[in-house]
Amino acid sequence: MRRSLVGIALAAVGTTAIAQENTSVLYGVVDSYVGYGKSGANVSALRIGDGGILASQYGFRGRDGLGGGYTALYDLQGGFDPSTGQAALGLQLGAAQAGFLRQAYVGLEAPWGTITLGRQYTPIFLQTLKVDPFGNNTVFSPVILWAQTDAQTGLLPWAARADNAVLYASPGKLPVQGKFMYAPGESQVNSKSSGNYMSGSLAYANGPWHVGFGAQQRKSGTGAAPVASPTTSKSYVL
Repeated sequence: MRRSLVGIALAAVGTTAIAQENTSVLYGVVDSYVGYGKSGANVSALRIGDGGILASQYGFRGRDGLGGGYTALYDLQGGFDPSTGQAALGLQLGAAQAGFLRQAYVGLEAPWGTITLGRQYTPIFLQTLKVDPFGNNTVFSPVILWAQTDAQTGLLPWAARADNAVLYASPGKLPVQGKFMYAPGESQVNSKSSGNYMSGSLAYANGPWHVGFGAQQRKSGTGAAPVASPTTSKSYVL
């Protein structure tokens, strides 16, 4: 059996600021709140929670100037619950899910746009977040409410992040901005479209005005658990 492999690899290495645009930054947010809820006559609870405005997170972000308008970049982002110290979409050392589960990507920024590879936010999520007055917190945000599904059989919720994703974003200085993402489910048996994901957005931004449209198509199943006949779920936002 003959096998062939064609690959495109992007790598960025963070360094100290010894050259123009070469930076490596440790960043983070710690957000905790006190909440009280009551249901019925005798059911109530006082809790300390994560994400009154933004979900608590930490990360490592870097940019390496390559010259000629090209910059290599990367971002590794995890999350945690400050009320317990436990990982939440974050690094769990010694656990099966160890990794930066909020985002983990590497890419190349150029005069013609930016390409990034890895686990990252989807165009439809970024379009919604742009106009979310609550900034994507874990309590009140419309982004969170939209993640709920109705009773349609097989309907998948919209995706805030996608694994194995390739994302193209047009140059950010233009008034019209576009993003397109494709993320294969990497299934090798049954239906090879299991878990496949596509998303795109187009927006116009000028001063305080922002008008945008986003869409996604998501196939059921995953590479680890493929299905013979994947269902297709679609979401749109304006």
